Amino acid sequence: MASQEHRRIQIINLSRNFGQIQAITCGIEHATGDAIIIMDADLQHPPDLLLKMTELWLDDGYDTVIPLNKVRTGQNLIYKRIAKFFYKAIDKMSNIHIPNGGSDFRLLNRKVINAIKSLPEKNRFIKALYIYPGFKSIEIDYSVRERNQGKSSWNIKKLWSLALDGIFGFSSLPLKIWTYIGFIISLSSFTYGAYIAIDTIIGNKTTPGWTTIVCLILFFNGLLMINNGIMGEYIARIFEEVKARPLYFIQDKIGFEE
Repeated sequence: MASQEHRRIQIINLSRNFGQIQAITCGIEHATGDAIIIMDADLQHPPDLLLKMTELWLDDGYDTVIPLNKVRTGQNLIYKRIAKFFYKAIDKMSNIHIPNGGSDFRLLNRKVINAIKSLPEKNRFIKALYIYPGFKSIEIDYSVRERNQGKSSWNIKKLWSLALDGIFGFSSLPLKIWTYIGFIISLSSFTYGAYIAIDTIIGNKTTPGWTTIVCLILFFNGLLMINNGIMGEYIARIFEEVKARPLYFIQDKIGFEE
């Protein structure tokens, strides 16, 4: 085993697959060095960039080094456009800047590590948690390498879940926006009602309304269901936080004896 030949290699085996974010969190919480670099094991993140990242930390004093894959190499056009739209949207909705093209590939120094470890939430949009503590950071461009073997485990369901964690975890806008929607709808309803009343009185007309009424009822019921769904997303996350279950369980550790 490599850890026996190289004692600096340390391995943590989790009791099951809790997910990528939970595994990264475990690594961050057990790291003891002055800085860490998070990268994928499939070598799509180029190892030859590690020296430059380390120099920016040691020589230039950056607390976080963020490589950005702005061209999103290896991703189809639809995914690129959706990702670009999502990062623009969440950048506007939240109070922190989340760069487009960023991934888990980055360098974090001890100050940032300790800050992330102090964040207790269970629903973790970790790309925002890297940024949330602040500190001095720099962005550098790089190109993702093509995958030699296997395929990504990310699918539409996982990406959608990640997007919801980002939106609901770092923005209250989806809740607040319903105040404005309600105001606009109420004003529109009042204006339309006044128009119908005046038209009926002055023009002595009767307004046939079954189709209109049914359409309006379905429309407003749809808005109410969307509103309830958004509130449900926030409540579900509160429920997860209140349970306070551990993010992961460790089966064994290798190379931590010393």
